[in-house]
Amino acid sequence: MKQFRLLIMGLMAALAISLAACGGGGGGGGGAPGPGDDPTPVTNTTFEVVQLANLDGGSFSAGIAINLDGMAVGYADDGTTVKGVMWDVTDPTTAVMLEALGGDDALYSASYGINAAGMTVGESETATGIVAVFWNAGATLPTALNLTGLPDGSSAAYAVNGSGEIVGEATNAEGDSLAVYWPDSASAPIILGHLSASGSSFSSAYYISDAGLIVGESRNADGDAQAVVWAPGEGGVFVAGQAPEPLTAILDQSSSVAFGVDLDGRIVGEVELESGVVRGVVWNADGSLRETLPAATSAQFVTNNDRIVGYSNALSGSDSAIVWNTLDTTDSQGLTEAAFSQAYGANDVDQIVGIALSQAVVALPVTQ
Repeated sequence: MKQFRLLIMGLMAALAISLAACGGGGGGGGGAPGPGDDPTPVTNTTFEVVQLANLDGGSFSAGIAINLDGMAVGYADDGTTVKGVMWDVTDPTTAVMLEALGGDDALYSASYGINAAGMTVGESETATGIVAVFWNAGATLPTALNLTGLPDGSSAAYAVNGSGEIVGEATNAEGDSLAVYWPDSASAPIILGHLSASGSSFSSAYYISDAGLIVGESRNADGDAQAVVWAPGEGGVFVAGQAPEPLTAILDQSSSVAFGVDLDGRIVGEVELESGVVRGVVWNADGSLRETLPAATSAQFVTNNDRIVGYSNALSGSDSAIVWNTLDTTDSQGLTEAAFSQAYGANDVDQIVGIALSQAVVALPVTQ
């Protein structure tokens, strides 16, 4: 599961406790230079970390994705519930609320992905459950994605690419997630296939590149979550039940997950070892292992200008946001001295979003 979903669950639980006590009522667009076009070493770039505004009445926020125009999305609390948020990093003092369906202020929403055109995707609470939604560029009210053929459980959209293709998940009656692909915001969804031959249908799609590669995770025949990639077929088409390709496991791996992929097909994510140690991983588009990052790291996103973002000291409670050079991962830099921070998204001009302590932040390059 994406780490930012875990943060949302913790935030919602904390809000529920707080409200009960006082009686009140849970990537970015392309269009920049291609892979290899920016040779600037990470260590030669100076970053200024800027806090992004909270919503009125709120105290928590997280930045999840950012496009090339510097429009970042994520979520924040308003003192009552969690709402999707958009920020323009040229004016970090203003947070624009991305509302829930129907504009009901009592209902939850969250935004997870934004493309180059400014379309945002995420999820919204309704009177009957939580569903995948999108916000058109400039809109604050969402529209539900087409849910035709999906199970009656919850759904969420995690990423949208430059062509408007969307990926996410839906939950079935057994509580397992199913990876879902929408060809566009109006079309009926396609439920993708999974790895296991034992009948278990667990899978989730976390990101789709502008080249159409989808990455995520699926339960394998051993019952373990494994990082996977779905590649479009002839004509760039995905079909219902299309099985993913597993990404190579490393020795003593108990689970793995893929979070991002660039235009060169380099896929990033993390593995958890049987010892409980987590470490970032880079795979190639054919599923082969490219390299592993140091122990206690997580790779959350990869840009098209050779940057990987994520965090070190994973699972320690003192996680530290970090950026690596995809071409030479020994070339890396921590982004903040905060006691807890994680980076989740970046664009192709080295603007990086995430969280520091309990606040959404953006790391902006000062020198190149």
